[in-house]
Amino acid sequence: MSTTANASFAVRTCSTKLPSGNAPPPVDVVPVLLLARNGVDFEVYENGAKVLDGPATLDVPRSEKRTIVIKAKGFKDKALVVEGAKKRVQFSLERASIGPGPGSAHVSTGPTGPNCTSAIVDPKSKACVAQYCAKHPDDESKCGLE
Repeated sequence: MSTTANASFAVRTCSTKLPSGNAPPPVDVVPVLLLARNGVDFEVYENGAKVLDGPATLDVPRSEKRTIVIKAKGFKDKALVVEGAKKRVQFSLERASIGPGPGSAHVSTGPTGPNCTSAIVDPKSKACVAQYCAKHPDDESKCGLE
């Protein structure tokens, strides 16, 4: 141990050397096979960084867990916790919902049925009469109280 004096304080330094035989033991790692039941290729991410392409094995320290995210084109991302106690993890990926593609877009024009804003096209339809009467409240012959 040595002491260095400065005008306002003293700094102590201690140098301790560990014997070379006291290195921590190597971590026992289990290769865990990752398989998608859908049979698709996928990518494995951990903490936002790509770890590997699957199907493949992921090294997990025995008695520990790794949290990963599985990503595959056309499928929803799937979060998994992989335990080092298992040798194989199978999972299913759910297809991503795909909206209408170009050219197949459907334009909604409002409620279906006849347009009765200017005339009662279907006198038996309460919806048609109500639509007409909403625009023509003064027409007592068609919209009067019964």
